[in-house]
Amino acid sequence: MESSQKNLEISKLLEKVATKDPRITVQYFNTIFGFFNYYSTTSMRSFIKLDKEPDDPRTYDVIFDALTILDTSLPDYSNLVVRDIVDAYTEYSLDKQNISRSQLAVLADLSDGAISKIFNGNLESKPNSAAIDVYELLRLDLVPSYKSNYNFTNTIQNYRQIRDLIFRSRLGDGFNILSNTDLAEKLNFDVDLFEHPEKICKDARTYNEVANTLYRLLPNYSFNFSKRKNRDTTYMGLI
Repeated sequence: MESSQKNLEISKLLEKVATKDPRITVQYFNTIFGFFNYYSTTSMRSFIKLDKEPDDPRTYDVIFDALTILDTSLPDYSNLVVRDIVDAYTEYSLDKQNISRSQLAVLADLSDGAISKIFNGNLESKPNSAAIDVYELLRLDLVPSYKSNYNFTNTIQNYRQIRDLIFRSRLGDGFNILSNTDLAEKLNFDVDLFEHPEKICKDARTYNEVANTLYRLLPNYSFNFSKRKNRDTTYMGLI
């Protein structure tokens, strides 16, 4: 695809990604790929809307590829309704373990009031970002077990962090995009871990090994996006 055509498709692609997962905002997108080190959220939004030209026109190619990674990797929550979250909670309590709503609030880093609002709302309404977090937490069993010494990384916060690091690693230097298979072969990990990052979280030893390897080998972008900064510090201090 020609760069000019890519530029026109960027806004549509972001809209598509945000429809699949409404938690993906321009600000969050900027954070996942470390673009905030180069451009503010306001500037990135202007680039996506084509209201402003970036310092380097190659930025459009990188933005397009980053959005493509999200589009092909994120689950589609566009048809999710609040009833699905309530059902997931009921099923988890029956099939896995019984957790109170207060415990669920702690796990999802939400207030008790926010949890109550989810469960007491219109069951056929679209869930907000907090409700999707709860759904994801339950469906992926991101609940740490205190019976295991190495399961403490099994949280939605760690899941999101390692998943986003995988996305950033796949973008590479900005011009050599990798598939999950490419990345797994390059780093000698089972591709299933990159296809299902929640499996990484089940064991802290695996989590630390994967996270440290990804960050240690994370390349800088191959050109300076802007005059602000020239090093991606997004995942510094992950472990």
